[in-house]
Amino acid sequence: IVGVDKKNRQVFTLQGAEYAYRLLIESMNEGALTLTKNKTILYANQCFAKMVKCPLEQVIGASFRFFLSIKDTQSLQTLLKRSDKKGSKIQVLLNAVDGSETPALISIRPLAMNSSQGVTIGMVVTDMTEARRNEELLRVLSHRIVQAQEFERGRVSIELHDNITQLLCAALVLSL
Repeated sequence: IVGVDKKNRQVFTLQGAEYAYRLLIESMNEGALTLTKNKTILYANQCFAKMVKCPLEQVIGASFRFFLSIKDTQSLQTLLKRSDKKGSKIQVLLNAVDGSETPALISIRPLAMNSSQGVTIGMVVTDMTEARRNEELLRVLSHRIVQAQEFERGRVSIELHDNITQLLCAALVLSL
């Protein structure tokens, strides 16, 4: 890409795969993070910062544990110990700075060895709020369907009972 600077000189900018990759990570609808082995956040995209309702500047450098419940922190620790190069997934509740919780699916994968910090951990964090809402709606609808089926069974059973009773009474009268 060719541009012109303030002194009207041509400026060349290279935009290769790294630029496209950075645009992808910054614009995706999932949170993306890299962590040190001790769970310090080295990188986070804006989507993750929005999930935890915290300015990005305060997310980077913070401990990832700050955004998890104690139970989920322990589960994540156990998972990381067992995690292989294929990665793992875990469902957690993210703690936002305002005290709210967001259900999330975290996909975890160890990344390349970094000489200064050891193994880094890559994470993709998906907000599961909508999925949970849809699951709850499906549960409510399923419950309503079962209730409607039970009501219909009861109605048909009463109708059959009444019809059979009338037929039996009619047969009894005719047989006398």
